[in-house]
Amino acid sequence: MTEGNIKTLFLAVVLGMFCTNLSCLAQSETNNQTTEKYPDYAYAFNGNDKFENFNRKMFAFNIKANKYVLKPINTVWASILPKCAMERVKNCYTNIEYPKRMVSCLLQKDFKSTGKETARFVINSTVGLGGMFDPAKNKFNIEPAQEDMEQVFSNYKSKKGPYLVLPFTQPSNVRGYIGKVFDVGLNPSTYLAGSGLVIAKAGGMVNRTSYSQSLIKHLEDSFADPYDVAKKLYGIDNYIKNTNMDRKEVMAKIVTSQQTENETDYTSTPLLSMKSDMVLKNYDPQSPVVDSIRTSLFELPNVNKSFWNELSVWNRSFDKKIKTAEVNIDPKRENYKYRYILQKDKKAPIAIVYPSIGEGSFSHHPVVFAKIFHDAGYSVIIQGSPFHWGFLKSAPKNYRPGLPEKDAQYTRLVTAKILKSLNKKEQIDPCGKIIVGTSYGGLTTLFIAAQEEKQNTLNVSKYISISPPIDLFYAVKKLDSYSAQYCKNTAELQQRTAIAASKLMQMNRDLKNNPTVDNFQTFPLTEEEGIITTNFMMRQKLSDVIFTLEDVSKTKKTDVYAHINEMNFNDYFKKYLFKGSNKPINEMNYDMSLYSIENFLANNDKYKIYEARDDYYANEKQISWLKKTGLNKVVLLQNGAHLGFLYTEEFQNALKKDISLFKSDTLKTAKK
Repeated sequence: MTEGNIKTLFLAVVLGMFCTNLSCLAQSETNNQTTEKYPDYAYAFNGNDKFENFNRKMFAFNIKANKYVLKPINTVWASILPKCAMERVKNCYTNIEYPKRMVSCLLQKDFKSTGKETARFVINSTVGLGGMFDPAKNKFNIEPAQEDMEQVFSNYKSKKGPYLVLPFTQPSNVRGYIGKVFDVGLNPSTYLAGSGLVIAKAGGMVNRTSYSQSLIKHLEDSFADPYDVAKKLYGIDNYIKNTNMDRKEVMAKIVTSQQTENETDYTSTPLLSMKSDMVLKNYDPQSPVVDSIRTSLFELPNVNKSFWNELSVWNRSFDKKIKTAEVNIDPKRENYKYRYILQKDKKAPIAIVYPSIGEGSFSHHPVVFAKIFHDAGYSVIIQGSPFHWGFLKSAPKNYRPGLPEKDAQYTRLVTAKILKSLNKKEQIDPCGKIIVGTSYGGLTTLFIAAQEEKQNTLNVSKYISISPPIDLFYAVKKLDSYSAQYCKNTAELQQRTAIAASKLMQMNRDLKNNPTVDNFQTFPLTEEEGIITTNFMMRQKLSDVIFTLEDVSKTKKTDVYAHINEMNFNDYFKKYLFKGSNKPINEMNYDMSLYSIENFLANNDKYKIYEARDDYYANEKQISWLKKTGLNKVVLLQNGAHLGFLYTEEFQNALKKDISLFKSDTLKTAKK
C-alpha cells in the first residue's frame, strides 16, 4: 500500500468516527443572527465548535509535534536548499496536482477555468521545465485557479460541518477533510511507487510544510490563544476560497460594483483649519480610518531579504540578526522577553522602541524602526506594549494595563532591568539614550518623559512620540463606536469581512512581487472595510488581554469568549481599571490624557511629537491644544491619520534627520 493510500484510509477512518453519513454535516451551520454584543468571528465563519475540547488538545499536540519533529526537519531542509530552489520544488508539486484542479473546475462547470488550468499545465510542463517555473503567469498572464474538491462540495451546497483538528494535519471542517481524501486520490504522485519516488514525495512534503512555519511562529508569538486565532483565520480563508474571492477577476468585479454603488468612498477628507508643518506630496487621502491602515505599508528594504528561507540557519537578514533575551520582573511570574541588536561600538547611543497597543517585541513595526535606528549607528532595544498579553505574563498578578501613568512606571522598571542586564551581559556603555514610541507606546513615552523629569533613573536624552492619543478616553470611545457598527447578520458580516481580508491579502501578494508603495497611493479599501479591518484587529488585541487576565487555559474548553464578546474597551476600563477606585470618572479620564502632563509638555525641550491633523483618535480642539502647548516640538502632518504616514518619504527623512542630529550631539558631549 502506497503512502497516499495509507493517508486516504487514515482520513476516511477518522472521519467515520465523527460522521457516519453526510447528513450530519448540516448540524453545525451558523445561524443567521449572532447573539453577542460584538462580533464573534470564529462563530460567524465556523459555527459552534462542537468538538472544542478535543480540538484544543489536538491543536496543542500538533504545535508540540511541529516544534520537536517537523520544524527541525524543515530547518535542515531550508538550510540545504536556498529559497529559489525551494520555490522550484514547490512549483513542481503544484504543477503535478493539475488533475485535482482540472476535475474540480469541470465538476463545478467552470469550463473557462478548466481551459486555463490545462493551458497552464501544458505551458509550465514544457516551457517551465516540468513546472519548476511559471511562465504561464509571468509571460502569458494566465492566472492560476486554486481549486480543490472541497470547493466542488461547496458549489453543490454541501454543508461544511463542524470545525475539526486532527493530528498531523491542518485544521479544517468535516467537508474539507472529505475533500482532502478526494484530492489525494486525484494526485498522480499517490500511485507512484519505488524507493526513489518515495524519497522525492517525502521531500515534496517537507518542502511544502516548510512554508507553514512562519505562520505557526506568528500565531505562537503574537496571540494569547493561538487556537482561537487559527480558527478565525481558517474560517475567513475557507470562505474566501469557496466564494472564489482569491481570484483577481472576481475581486475586480466586486471593486467595480462597490465604486458604482457608492462613489463617495474614495473622496478626500476635509482638512482641518490648522496649518501643517509637513506636507506629504504624493499622499492622496481617502478617509482617516482607511488612511490609518496604510501603516501596513511601513517597510524597508532588507528587513527580511535573504537568499535563504526564513527557517535557514544561513539566513542573515536584519530581522534574524536581532537577538532575544529575558529579564525577570516578578519572581512569581514568567520572565519577560525582549529583543535587541547592538553596534560593535559599546559606546554607541541606544534607541528603545515602545510599540503600539497590543503589539509585542516580535511585531513587525518595531523591527522596521530598529532598522532605521541601527542604520543610523544606534544599538536598539525592542520592548512590547504594556497592553499586550506577553507583557502581562511577566507583570505582578494584580497588574491591569490601560492607565498611562501606571503603565509608564512599569515600563520604566522593565527598561531599567533590560539596560542593567545588557550592561552586565554585553558590557555596553551607551553615550546617549533615545526612546521612540508609536500610538499608545507614544503616550507611554511622554508619560515616562514626565516621570523622568522628576526622578531621572534611565538618563534618557530624547523622546520621540508618534501619533500619541491626546485624550485616551476619547480615543477609546471613538474605537468603540466602530465596534458598534458591525452588522448583526452573520451572512453579511462574513461577506464584508472576507472582501476586506481578500483585498488586503491581494495587496500583500502584489507587494511581495513588486516591493514598492508607488501603486498604493489609493488604498484598496472602502471606508466600511477600513472600519471592519480596524475593528477586527483592535478587538483581537482586547481579547488577548482579557484572556490573559482571566488566566484561561489554552487547552481546555472555555466560555470566556462569550464574556469577551460582550465587552468593548470602555467596558474593559470600567471592569478592570475603574472598579473600586475612589476617584471620580472625570478625574480618571483627565489622568489618562496628555492634559495631565501639560506643564511638562510646555516647559521641557527633550521630546518631539509627530501628529497628523486628521488623526481620528483626536478632534481639532485637542490637536490645536497640543500644538499650542508644544509649539515647534509638535510636528503636524498634513495627512496620514493615525500612523498612516509612517511609510512616507517625508516622515522617514524627518525622523532620520532627528536621530542623526541627536547622535552627533551625544557623540560631541561624550568626547568632552
